[in-house]
Amino acid sequence: MIKIINNISCALRRVRIPGLKLFDTVIDIGSGGNPNPFADIICDYTEDLSDRYYKLKINRPFVFANVECLPFKDKAFDFSLLFHLLEHVEHPEKALDEIQRISHRGFIETPSAFTEYALPLDCHLSRCSVVDDTLYVKFKERPDASFPEKDSDVCREARKILRKYTKTDYKTFLTMYPWKDKINYKIIGNCNFYLKNQGDEEALSLLPKLGILRRISTKTIYLLIKIIKKLKRFNYLDTLACPLCKGNLDFHEDFCECAECKRKYSKQSGYFDFRV
Repeated sequence: MIKIINNISCALRRVRIPGLKLFDTVIDIGSGGNPNPFADIICDYTEDLSDRYYKLKINRPFVFANVECLPFKDKAFDFSLLFHLLEHVEHPEKALDEIQRISHRGFIETPSAFTEYALPLDCHLSRCSVVDDTLYVKFKERPDASFPEKDSDVCREARKILRKYTKTDYKTFLTMYPWKDKINYKIIGNCNFYLKNQGDEEALSLLPKLGILRRISTKTIYLLIKIIKKLKRFNYLDTLACPLCKGNLDFHEDFCECAECKRKYSKQSGYFDFRV
């Protein structure tokens, strides 16, 4: 029974978000293969599968963008969502400042510092934790910084513990940070190692997989919210701005152009590409 309740609660966590209202204008940054159902627009940096469970899913307005330099107007959104992205970012202070610029409120989720210590991923540059309403981002000294050998005895035991307790208490292994008006954060260290392009498929395969009950619960909840959200009118073009100078954009069939700096942004796979 505890496992069933935990599975349902874990599925609900992505919709029972503190401060998020049903008809808020919402952006999901780094949406990956599981965009949040509340999101009116989603964005991601890459279609690469190397460090995610599922391929990029595009089922609503979408743009390619870098979280450190976002192509949106100031306070364009009521709410921003950042699920399991911050730990990948080379300059988190830029990302956090951009998120505050484009939205009034938001929610950030990452693996907990303990989870990242026990089963570190090479593609994660930092560990995140919350202390006294402050979000701490601590850079690792090197990739896979905690346990040099992934098949060591300690790593195997940590893997067993994670698989057991994520089934009964998922919150233990997550850092969750809701914010309003301002993100209080502190960056410790800096990125002093190269982020491997090949990602970390081996380590990802060791993480607990989603059970059938959780998948069914999630899909059912997402479908209901999607139906309700369709009642709201939203034109994503109204939110876009030049990621460099934040000027207004003139839109054409295959590209858009900044009215201020005259930089042009083409389309990639049919979607505007603002990666700079």
